[in-house]
Amino acid sequence: MTQRFAFTFGGLQLARHRWAAALLLLATLTVTAISLPSITFEADLQRGFAAGTPDEQAYGELLRGRETRSRPVMLLIEDTEPFSASDLDALNIMMLDLALTPGVAQIISPFSLRYPPDHPTAPGGLVLNPADGEAGVQTLQAYTADIPGLSAMIADDLATMITTIVPTGGLSLSDVRAMLAEVETLAAPLEADGLRISITGEDAIGFALTDALSNDLIVLNSIGSAAAFLISLVALRSFRWAIISFVPALLASATSLGLFAVFGLPITVMSVVVPILVLVLALADGLHLTSAARAHMATMPWREALIAAIKQVAPANALTSITTGIGFAAISVSSFDQLDELGLSGCVSVLGAYWVVTAGVIVLMPLATLGKRHKPAEDGTKPKAMLTTPLPAFLPRLVLRFPMAVLIGGGLVFGLSAVASSRVDAWFPLYANLPEDSPVGRAHRVIEDKFGGYLPMWFEFSAENPDEAWPTTQAIVAAITDAAPSLTVLSDVTLAAWLGDPTQRPDAEIMAQLPSSLTGDLYDPERGIHRVIALAPEPMHDRITRREHDAMVNGAREAGADQIFGFPPALRNQGLSIVHQLGQSLLIACIVATLMVALAYRNLLLAPILLLPNLLPLLAATSLLHLLNDGHANPTAVLALTVAFGIAIDDSIHVLNRYMVERASGAAIDQALSRTIILTGGVLLTTTLVISIGTASTFFSSFPNVRLFGSMLILIFLSALVADLLVLPALIKKGWWR
Repeated sequence: MTQRFAFTFGGLQLARHRWAAALLLLATLTVTAISLPSITFEADLQRGFAAGTPDEQAYGELLRGRETRSRPVMLLIEDTEPFSASDLDALNIMMLDLALTPGVAQIISPFSLRYPPDHPTAPGGLVLNPADGEAGVQTLQAYTADIPGLSAMIADDLATMITTIVPTGGLSLSDVRAMLAEVETLAAPLEADGLRISITGEDAIGFALTDALSNDLIVLNSIGSAAAFLISLVALRSFRWAIISFVPALLASATSLGLFAVFGLPITVMSVVVPILVLVLALADGLHLTSAARAHMATMPWREALIAAIKQVAPANALTSITTGIGFAAISVSSFDQLDELGLSGCVSVLGAYWVVTAGVIVLMPLATLGKRHKPAEDGTKPKAMLTTPLPAFLPRLVLRFPMAVLIGGGLVFGLSAVASSRVDAWFPLYANLPEDSPVGRAHRVIEDKFGGYLPMWFEFSAENPDEAWPTTQAIVAAITDAAPSLTVLSDVTLAAWLGDPTQRPDAEIMAQLPSSLTGDLYDPERGIHRVIALAPEPMHDRITRREHDAMVNGAREAGADQIFGFPPALRNQGLSIVHQLGQSLLIACIVATLMVALAYRNLLLAPILLLPNLLPLLAATSLLHLLNDGHANPTAVLALTVAFGIAIDDSIHVLNRYMVERASGAAIDQALSRTIILTGGVLLTTTLVISIGTASTFFSSFPNVRLFGSMLILIFLSALVADLLVLPALIKKGWWR
């Protein structure tokens, strides 16, 4: 017979030495209070995709030698009707003012485009004359239409314009934020006159992200905390006992937040859910522990009742923390810093939460007897137990009478879910990491829809001299324009077309007249490096964009590009790599957590028995991505699967514990299974509802990905409950394990 897992991981020692529990809480409170003001939020989008690939190393080499910042700031200017002469004049003045703004190296706008030096009527003159109004815009569009890869920067509706602000090199993020504030000040008078001016770009998106994360952190934890206390109050039906279960959970959540500052880790879109996740898990542990202690106080003094409760409940709580910690730790098996950081913070948080909750309940237990003398009831009257949700009476009968039908049904759901899951597509759009109502995100999508994109994408190759590089440059540009005709392309070929002959390489005299910031990007004479730059959309804007991106990259490589880098390739390659590596982490978590539980019970035969009922919820939730997220599996969805497995296996642990207690007391298999489903099922249903209601606070997030994370977790929690109350007992009934 398998032995019941009974190790409390220090919980029993804390109960016997309450001073140690108090010291642990005091130390935790002190460290948390000191560290919370130092919390930071991730504003560097590209850091999340850094994996040290050869293309990234080439990109880093380029950035170290640039005169300007590699991440341009984009202005989207919109009107309800075509720009008038007065609109254009006001915008032109604003561009001149922007050029004088500290931190701005260059302004690229429709007003900065000039005719070539040998133009027959306006040599070197400006193409767009603001005084010409709509006619001037049409002249600009007609001129740029004849130059492949050159954008007029005014859309076909004549009422939408983009401008690129190129910051100077070496600016810090705080410097860039200050520069953007100045841009907003300059744009305010024009917005008052009816123009709509929006700022976007990698840095602007990063700033919008940090602002939204800060707000989300407050909203999610406030709502989650309020819900957690109400849940405790309803479940325990006592204000004192609700305090005993809720306060330690709240402290555990605050501690998990403080750990980010302790480890020097910024909070990201994926890690912002860690504190609320710790809160609901810690609350479930607190409810189990306080409910057991309250029941034991009917027959013994509170100190003895507390020790008895810890012996009864703490092993399962500890094992749950370990399996959840394993889920987070598995995430760290990656080549991405942000995943490693998430794995570290999540693992330490859930493991620490076990001791914080256990110590908190121990320290607060005297509240249960505050103001009254407590002694065990002589007549055996029990105090109010935790409110549990009754299960349907037919469940035990269904499992015991028709175990094979239950297993066939579970197998059918397993198979159908597996097929549906195999058709889920890995997908990682940048806009999904922004709040839905973000003006920065809206501007980002409008620019991609109307202008093709703005994110610099670099195609690099080596050649001895410009003459030798010319044929390769032509071939790469042709590959780009064939695959994505709407993109703006900067290259020697573009300059040649601007000069009037796209087949003739610009000579050295002409190149010397151009800004060094441009020529330096296209050619590095010291290293013999030549480049073509395409202003591209994020590859997963939609499926068509992804196909164009892949065709462009493949064609450019065939044409001679040695390295292709920038944010778009990182989104396409590293973004999907994050999804795939999280998938590997999920596999590791499933194997390690299952073996951990089997070893805890000293029976490796448990491993395959546990896998079926715990993989079933994961496959079911993955298949539902077709309804929840258009059939796309992004990092958030796979992260939810990885973390949820460690949590969901908790139900299996409680079922096995109760079953072994019943068998040890002499009950036959059928009787033991029936009592397990009846006695444990109601408690598990209650705690599942508790965790699900707490997790539902993610629905108030402004981030679609955070809401998806919460939805996935709740689906897994509910389906895991069903699997553990039906499939697992049916496996035992059929003799797969005794």
